[in-house]
Amino acid sequence: MNLELHLAQLQQPPAIALIASVLMLAAGYGIGVLATLPFPAIRRSVLRVLLLTVLGLDLIALCSLFAAPLVAMAPRPVLWAVSGAAALYGAFRLRRDLSGIFKQPVLLLFTAGFGVFTLGSALCLPYAWDEQVYQAALPFRYLAQGSAAVLPDNPYSALASMNHFLLLIPCKLGGVLMPRLLVWSSYLLIFPWFYLLLERRGKVAAAILTLAVVLAPVTPVMNRNAYAEGYILLNLLAGLTALRLCRKQPLPMALYLGFFSGMAAAVKLTGGGVSLALFFLWLGTLDRDRLRRFGCYAAGAVLGMAPFYLRTFLCTGNPFYPYGSFLFAPGTPAAEVELYHTQLGSHLYGLSGISGILSGWILAAFDRKTFDGVTFGWQFLLMAAAAATAAWLTGRRSPGRFRILRYPVFAVSALYLFWAFSSQQTRFLYPLLFLAALGAGFLMPLLTMKQRRLCLIAIGAAAAFSIFPPGFNHYRQAWKLHTLSTREPVKFLSFAARDPEYFTMLEYIGKHIPADSRLLLVFERRGLYVPREYRIGTPCFQQAHFTPVPADAAGTLSAIRHSGADYLLIGASSQDPDYLEAYNEENARLAGHLRTLLRDGALTLVEVPGTGAYTLLKVN
Repeated sequence: MNLELHLAQLQQPPAIALIASVLMLAAGYGIGVLATLPFPAIRRSVLRVLLLTVLGLDLIALCSLFAAPLVAMAPRPVLWAVSGAAALYGAFRLRRDLSGIFKQPVLLLFTAGFGVFTLGSALCLPYAWDEQVYQAALPFRYLAQGSAAVLPDNPYSALASMNHFLLLIPCKLGGVLMPRLLVWSSYLLIFPWFYLLLERRGKVAAAILTLAVVLAPVTPVMNRNAYAEGYILLNLLAGLTALRLCRKQPLPMALYLGFFSGMAAAVKLTGGGVSLALFFLWLGTLDRDRLRRFGCYAAGAVLGMAPFYLRTFLCTGNPFYPYGSFLFAPGTPAAEVELYHTQLGSHLYGLSGISGILSGWILAAFDRKTFDGVTFGWQFLLMAAAAATAAWLTGRRSPGRFRILRYPVFAVSALYLFWAFSSQQTRFLYPLLFLAALGAGFLMPLLTMKQRRLCLIAIGAAAAFSIFPPGFNHYRQAWKLHTLSTREPVKFLSFAARDPEYFTMLEYIGKHIPADSRLLLVFERRGLYVPREYRIGTPCFQQAHFTPVPADAAGTLSAIRHSGADYLLIGASSQDPDYLEAYNEENARLAGHLRTLLRDGALTLVEVPGTGAYTLLKVN
């Protein structure tokens, strides 16, 4: 199978992928409604629709985790029929339940405009490094192996990754565009939802604070890739909505909050900060019947989180693999993999020490180099100051409310400290930007009209000043390129990934390497578009192959034989964002062993013109 044919099999027409996205949202709402029939009804509103849609999507991910073999085996028409039935029920209920949204024409126009502006990027093939390594690659590997089992050669498959299981059915229906399209869809829910949560603070204030989040430099980065943070935000907003809509239903509120807290952590470990924030916010609502409410909260959290971490535990013996391997498996290759991935976070990004913890949130507003190249913008500091002022004024004017105010402070502190002590990348702190804007909204009713205007003007001006033009220019360019992505995918990927030599190598593999061959990727991790069965063999990145690096060439040959590889694809891409100098010596040692095997005739060099630093070796 050549590369063009391989890409054609991965893709569906963009229209089909869009239909699959709409289908999943409607099915999510239908399933969310059915799941809540035994509970007291929540007052009908747009917020309720959004909450139940997220609940349904979470349940789809949960069911797909258990039913992965069935999803993999099921013919596509069967999945269309099953998903369509749930979507039809959801659409039937939406016809009545969503009528209130038409009273918000400006919000609808903004959402439609934002959706059209950003859609071009979502219709492009995933080309970013992380997308090719795991964000878009893993759902297809699960479907190919017919199970949700952890892949020993890709440690990201061991993360909870609820979103990868949510993507199993969509990827089968809509192809490789679905990871990006579902992220795009999630932000079409997130921003209007956030506005609706703020609306009671005033329409103008809600609009400016929502725009301050939309215009933050970090936002276009989050929206244009298949990053998982959108799913964490959906569960955060669902939890905040449950706090508002279920005030008179304490037991259902506890169950909802527990479930959404658990699902936020089930997206990825860094979602644990959001889980803690929701827990403290819910804790502030407790007054009586605490034991039963704690029981409901715990039951919801276990239902949402435990199955995903249990999968990892059953496959690896460590529920947090690769993290925690020093405790669960000290002195093993798994511990070396943990060290590698820990250094990816601490060596490349973030600050250390108490001063770093105290200043990290400030630097996140403007310092691109310290974290992962993106910032929150100056509006974040103004909104954080406004939120702090709101807490101070409320406590000063109503001393009795200070006891309640401490829970939001605990929530924000827990979210930030979890980030500071885990992985300091700006995108992992993205939920704090929303909480800062929400806190700023609480200040508005406490100010005079003149003070409110000045505050909003300052936040709006800071947001305008902080706009990162290249981030938004990406969407304009994407609309020009999305047709190329469909018609000439190899040409598009070579350009967009800025690595034409890599795709030249993949083209050669697709044309000249036997179809039943297995490739072992060494010093390379991107497998999404490899047109043959593959395994990742980069040392210390994963534990299945070459971790630790064998002591000699004979050990290296034994490891190659054990992997079942017919060919080795060797390449150290200049586009690798996770390059660690600390591993140069280990990598050089493995490269030396491979050269020895090449000299001894155990490997044969395959001449492939135009592939630069990439090398293809045949195993003899």
